[in-house]
Amino acid sequence: MNGKSQHYLKLAILGEKQVGKTSLVTRYTLGDFNPHYLYTKAGGDITHKDLQIQGKPVHVTIIDSAGHKYVRSLIKTLYRDVHGIMLVYDVTRKNTFERLDDWLREIERVNTSHPLILLVGNKMDLEKYSQVDIDQAEMSAHRHNLGHIQCSAKTGLNVVKAFETLLHSTVLEKLPNEPNNSIKLKGNNSDGGRKKNSFCCSI
Repeated sequence: MNGKSQHYLKLAILGEKQVGKTSLVTRYTLGDFNPHYLYTKAGGDITHKDLQIQGKPVHVTIIDSAGHKYVRSLIKTLYRDVHGIMLVYDVTRKNTFERLDDWLREIERVNTSHPLILLVGNKMDLEKYSQVDIDQAEMSAHRHNLGHIQCSAKTGLNVVKAFETLLHSTVLEKLPNEPNNSIKLKGNNSDGGRKKNSFCCSI
């Protein structure tokens, strides 16, 4: 790509079953939406996408993980070394939001690369049925020092923004000499705590 060295990023999409992880990936990579439930194979589905981010050629690997409990042990190896994680909940199912703490503990236990984590509330097209108050979600994100975006894979609302926020922030973490502006996304520390990091997203 234009004679520049290509960079490689790996993202994982995590969360409970049927929160719309596959639909988010499909909307972002293909610009499409399937209204029917899309079963994710036990080992997870992997998608590749070549992008220009902050003027850098980047090959992105997106791991779409299954959310069923019985495959959790299988997917751990897939996200052990990812650079960024999109942790998804369904705004119409409060239990998927309440289980985010379990996912964060698991990420801290399993992941060795200290990924950036973006909390994403999906299915905002069903906002009138929402069981997760936006203030509650923002408070939870702030408590864990996470970025937070609500979106809809069905309508496309904020889907590109969510992925590009995570991708641009991860590139700036990987290439810290790049200039930064206003977007703040947080990552976790090697000691189990979380640190605040400031990154730029030109979106």
